[in-house]
Amino acid sequence: GSYAQRDAAKHMLRLRLPGGRVTPERLHFMAQAVQQYHVPFLKLTTCEAIQMHDLTPDEVPAIMEAAIPCGIITRGGGGDNPRNIQASPLTGVQPGEAFDVMPWAEAATEYLLSICRDIHMPRKLKVAFCNGVDDCVHTAFRDMGFVAQPDGTFKLYIAGGLGGRVLKTVEGEGYRPAMGRTREALFSMLASRGLVWGETRVLDLFAGSGSLAFEALSRGATSALLVENAAPAMRCLQENV
Repeated sequence: GSYAQRDAAKHMLRLRLPGGRVTPERLHFMAQAVQQYHVPFLKLTTCEAIQMHDLTPDEVPAIMEAAIPCGIITRGGGGDNPRNIQASPLTGVQPGEAFDVMPWAEAATEYLLSICRDIHMPRKLKVAFCNGVDDCVHTAFRDMGFVAQPDGTFKLYIAGGLGGRVLKTVEGEGYRPAMGRTREALFSMLASRGLVWGETRVLDLFAGSGSLAFEALSRGATSALLVENAAPAMRCLQENV
Protein backbone atom coordinates (compact mmCIF):
# COMPACT_ATOMS: atom_id res chain seq x y z
CA GLY A 1 0.00 0.00 0.00
CA SER A 2 2.99 2.34 -0.35
CA TYR A 3 4.20 4.17 -3.44
CA ALA A 4 7.15 6.44 -4.12
CA GLN A 5 6.03 9.93 -5.13
CA ARG A 6 7.49 12.16 -7.83
CA ASP A 7 10.22 13.01 -5.35
CA ALA A 8 11.67 9.53 -4.78
CA ALA A 9 12.64 10.50 -1.23
CA LYS A 10 8.97 10.84 -0.28
CA HIS A 11 6.32 8.14 -0.10
CA MET A 12 2.56 7.72 0.04
CA LEU A 13 0.91 5.17 2.36
CA ARG A 14 -2.66 3.99 1.70
CA LEU A 15 -4.66 3.01 4.79
CA ARG A 16 -7.27 0.33 4.16
CA LEU A 17 -10.63 1.11 5.79
CA PRO A 18 -13.19 -1.64 5.05
CA GLY A 19 -16.43 -0.02 3.95
CA GLY A 20 -14.87 3.38 4.54
CA ARG A 21 -15.62 3.09 8.23
CA VAL A 22 -13.62 5.49 10.40
CA THR A 23 -14.07 4.53 14.05
CA PRO A 24 -13.04 6.82 16.94
CA GLU A 25 -9.98 4.59 17.49
CA ARG A 26 -8.93 4.89 13.85
CA LEU A 27 -9.50 8.63 13.82
CA HIS A 28 -7.43 8.98 17.00
CA PHE A 29 -4.61 6.93 15.45
CA MET A 30 -4.54 9.07 12.31
CA ALA A 31 -4.53 12.30 14.32
CA GLN A 32 -1.62 11.01 16.40
CA ALA A 33 0.30 9.85 13.32
CA VAL A 34 -0.18 13.18 11.57
CA GLN A 35 1.16 14.98 14.63
CA GLN A 36 4.01 12.59 15.38
CA TYR A 37 5.31 12.29 11.81
CA HIS A 38 4.37 15.81 10.68
CA VAL A 39 2.27 14.48 7.79
CA PRO A 40 1.50 17.56 5.63
CA PHE A 41 -1.75 16.30 4.15
CA LEU A 42 -4.15 13.36 3.84
CA LYS A 43 -6.29 12.35 0.87
CA LEU A 44 -9.66 10.63 0.83
CA THR A 45 -9.76 8.20 -2.09
CA THR A 46 -12.66 7.18 -4.33
CA CYS A 47 -12.36 3.68 -2.82
CA GLU A 48 -13.01 5.04 0.70
CA ALA A 49 -9.41 4.66 1.87
CA ILE A 50 -7.14 7.38 3.28
CA GLN A 51 -3.68 8.21 1.98
CA MET A 52 -0.82 9.80 3.92
CA HIS A 53 1.65 11.72 1.77
CA ASP A 54 5.23 12.97 1.92
CA LEU A 55 6.47 10.25 4.27
CA THR A 56 10.11 9.22 4.60
CA PRO A 57 11.12 5.59 3.91
CA ASP A 58 11.60 5.02 7.66
CA GLU A 59 8.19 6.43 8.58
CA VAL A 60 6.22 4.12 6.27
CA PRO A 61 6.84 0.80 8.13
CA ALA A 62 6.51 2.53 11.52
CA ILE A 63 3.03 3.82 10.63
CA MET A 64 2.06 0.45 9.11
CA GLU A 65 2.84 -1.29 12.39
CA ALA A 66 1.21 1.34 14.57
CA ALA A 67 -2.02 1.13 12.54
CA ILE A 68 -2.64 -2.57 13.19
CA PRO A 69 -4.08 -2.37 16.76
CA CYS A 70 -6.95 -0.14 15.59
CA GLY A 71 -7.81 -2.43 12.68
CA ILE A 72 -6.13 -0.56 9.84
CA ILE A 73 -4.31 -2.95 7.50
CA THR A 74 -2.19 -1.69 4.61
CA ARG A 75 -1.52 -5.06 2.96
CA GLY A 76 -2.76 -5.17 -0.64
CA GLY A 77 -3.32 -1.43 -0.83
CA GLY A 78 -1.44 -1.22 -4.13
CA GLY A 79 -0.36 -3.33 -7.08
CA ASP A 80 -2.38 -6.25 -8.43
CA ASN A 81 -4.29 -6.95 -5.22
CA PRO A 82 -7.86 -6.68 -3.88
CA ARG A 83 -8.25 -3.01 -2.99
CA ASN A 84 -10.21 -1.40 -0.17
CA ILE A 85 -13.80 -2.67 -0.25
CA GLN A 86 -16.42 0.06 -0.45
CA ALA A 87 -19.82 0.24 1.22
CA SER A 88 -22.66 2.74 1.17
CA PRO A 89 -21.56 5.52 3.58
CA LEU A 90 -24.89 5.58 5.45
CA THR A 91 -25.42 1.82 5.56
CA GLY A 92 -27.09 0.73 8.78
CA VAL A 93 -28.89 4.06 9.31
CA GLN A 94 -30.15 5.10 5.88
CA PRO A 95 -33.96 5.14 5.47
CA GLY A 96 -35.22 2.76 2.80
CA GLU A 97 -32.17 0.51 2.69
CA ALA A 98 -32.64 -3.21 2.11
CA PHE A 99 -30.25 -4.07 4.96
CA ASP A 100 -26.93 -3.07 6.50
CA VAL A 101 -24.14 -4.24 4.16
CA MET A 102 -21.21 -3.34 6.41
CA PRO A 103 -20.87 -6.87 7.91
CA TRP A 104 -20.55 -8.27 4.39
CA ALA A 105 -17.97 -5.65 3.38
CA GLU A 106 -15.90 -6.44 6.47
CA ALA A 107 -16.19 -10.21 5.98
CA ALA A 108 -15.17 -9.92 2.32
CA THR A 109 -12.18 -7.80 3.34
CA GLU A 110 -11.05 -10.40 5.88
CA TYR A 111 -11.37 -13.21 3.33
CA LEU A 112 -9.55 -11.41 0.52
CA LEU A 113 -6.71 -10.36 2.83
CA SER A 114 -6.34 -13.99 3.92
CA ILE A 115 -5.70 -15.17 0.34
CA CYS A 116 -4.04 -12.19 -1.36
CA ARG A 117 -0.55 -13.62 -0.78
CA ASP A 118 -1.47 -16.86 -2.53
CA ILE A 119 -3.32 -15.57 -5.60
CA HIS A 120 -1.65 -13.94 -8.58
CA MET A 121 -4.05 -11.52 -10.19
CA PRO A 122 -3.48 -9.82 -13.58
CA ARG A 123 -4.58 -6.50 -12.08
CA LYS A 124 -6.22 -5.00 -9.02
CA LEU A 125 -9.71 -6.05 -7.87
CA LYS A 126 -12.27 -3.43 -6.82
CA VAL A 127 -15.35 -4.54 -4.85
CA ALA A 128 -18.30 -2.49 -3.57
CA PHE A 129 -21.41 -3.19 -1.49
CA CYS A 130 -24.54 -1.03 -1.91
CA ASN A 131 -27.38 -0.99 0.64
CA GLY A 132 -29.94 -0.71 -2.15
CA VAL A 133 -30.80 2.99 -1.91
CA ASP A 134 -28.84 5.28 -4.25
CA ASP A 135 -25.78 3.25 -5.33
CA CYS A 136 -23.38 6.09 -4.54
CA VAL A 137 -20.55 3.51 -4.56
CA HIS A 138 -21.18 2.86 -8.28
CA THR A 139 -21.43 -0.93 -8.13
CA ALA A 140 -21.90 -1.17 -11.90
CA PHE A 141 -18.42 0.31 -12.41
CA ARG A 142 -16.58 -2.06 -10.05
CA ASP A 143 -15.04 -5.44 -10.79
CA MET A 144 -17.59 -6.92 -8.40
CA GLY A 145 -20.60 -4.91 -7.25
CA PHE A 146 -23.13 -6.22 -4.70
CA VAL A 147 -26.51 -4.47 -4.42
CA ALA A 148 -28.66 -5.43 -1.42
CA GLN A 149 -32.17 -6.70 -2.21
CA PRO A 150 -35.29 -6.57 0.03
CA ASP A 151 -35.35 -10.39 0.29
CA GLY A 152 -31.94 -10.43 1.99
CA THR A 153 -29.92 -11.39 -1.10
CA PHE A 154 -27.60 -9.42 -3.38
CA LYS A 155 -27.80 -8.52 -7.03
CA LEU A 156 -24.29 -9.03 -8.38
CA TYR A 157 -22.53 -7.08 -11.11
CA ILE A 158 -19.36 -8.60 -12.57
CA ALA A 159 -16.59 -6.76 -14.44
CA GLY A 160 -18.31 -3.38 -14.19
CA GLY A 161 -20.67 -1.58 -16.52
CA LEU A 162 -17.72 -0.52 -18.64
CA GLY A 163 -15.02 -2.97 -17.62
CA GLY A 164 -16.95 -6.00 -18.85
CA ARG A 165 -17.43 -4.66 -22.37
CA VAL A 166 -15.44 -5.99 -25.31
CA LEU A 167 -14.39 -2.91 -27.24
CA LYS A 168 -14.08 -3.00 -30.99
CA THR A 169 -10.65 -1.98 -32.22
CA VAL A 170 -9.39 -0.59 -35.51
CA GLU A 171 -7.46 -3.03 -37.64
CA GLY A 172 -4.78 -2.13 -40.11
CA GLU A 173 -1.36 -0.50 -40.31
CA GLY A 174 -0.86 2.45 -38.01
CA TYR A 175 -3.38 1.40 -35.36
CA ARG A 176 -2.30 -0.10 -32.07
CA PRO A 177 -4.71 0.03 -29.08
CA ALA A 178 -3.23 0.85 -25.69
CA MET A 179 -2.55 -2.45 -23.93
CA GLY A 180 -4.05 -3.11 -20.51
CA ARG A 181 -0.66 -3.09 -18.83
CA THR A 182 0.19 0.22 -20.51
CA ARG A 183 -2.99 1.82 -19.18
CA GLU A 184 -2.38 0.35 -15.72
CA ALA A 185 1.18 1.71 -15.66
CA LEU A 186 -0.03 5.15 -16.74
CA PHE A 187 -2.80 5.32 -14.15
CA SER A 188 -0.55 3.99 -11.37
CA MET A 189 2.04 6.65 -12.16
CA LEU A 190 -0.60 9.38 -12.08
CA ALA A 191 -2.02 8.04 -8.80
CA SER A 192 1.43 8.13 -7.22
CA ARG A 193 1.62 11.81 -8.18
CA GLY A 194 -1.59 12.69 -6.42
CA LEU A 195 -4.31 12.05 -9.02
CA VAL A 196 -7.81 12.13 -7.51
CA TRP A 197 -10.25 10.40 -9.87
CA GLY A 198 -13.32 12.11 -8.44
CA GLU A 199 -11.81 15.46 -9.46
CA THR A 200 -10.43 14.36 -12.84
CA ARG A 201 -11.58 15.11 -16.37
CA VAL A 202 -9.95 13.14 -19.19
CA LEU A 203 -8.89 14.35 -22.64
CA ASP A 204 -8.09 11.39 -24.91
CA LEU A 205 -6.44 12.66 -28.10
CA PHE A 206 -6.18 10.19 -31.00
CA ALA A 207 -8.68 8.12 -29.03
CA GLY A 208 -8.88 5.15 -31.39
CA SER A 209 -11.12 2.57 -29.70
CA GLY A 210 -11.48 4.82 -26.65
CA SER A 211 -10.08 2.16 -24.30
CA LEU A 212 -8.03 4.62 -22.26
CA ALA A 213 -10.91 7.05 -21.71
CA PHE A 214 -13.39 4.26 -20.91
CA GLU A 215 -11.08 2.79 -18.29
CA ALA A 216 -10.54 6.23 -16.78
CA LEU A 217 -14.32 6.61 -16.46
CA SER A 218 -14.58 3.17 -14.85
CA ARG A 219 -12.00 4.30 -12.26
CA GLY A 220 -14.12 7.30 -11.30
CA ALA A 221 -13.18 10.14 -13.68
CA THR A 222 -15.97 12.72 -13.82
CA SER A 223 -15.98 13.06 -17.63
CA ALA A 224 -14.01 12.25 -20.76
CA LEU A 225 -13.59 14.02 -24.10
CA LEU A 226 -12.47 11.71 -26.91
CA VAL A 227 -10.90 13.25 -30.02
CA GLU A 228 -10.33 11.37 -33.28
CA ASN A 229 -10.23 12.38 -36.98
CA ALA A 230 -9.38 9.14 -38.81
CA ALA A 231 -12.56 7.81 -40.42
CA PRO A 232 -12.04 4.09 -39.55
CA ALA A 233 -11.24 4.97 -35.95
CA MET A 234 -14.22 7.32 -35.69
CA ARG A 235 -16.59 4.58 -36.87
CA CYS A 236 -15.10 2.17 -34.33
CA LEU A 237 -15.29 4.76 -31.58
CA GLN A 238 -18.94 5.55 -32.33
CA GLU A 239 -19.83 1.87 -32.00
CA ASN A 240 -18.00 1.60 -28.67
CA VAL A 241 -19.66 4.70 -27.28
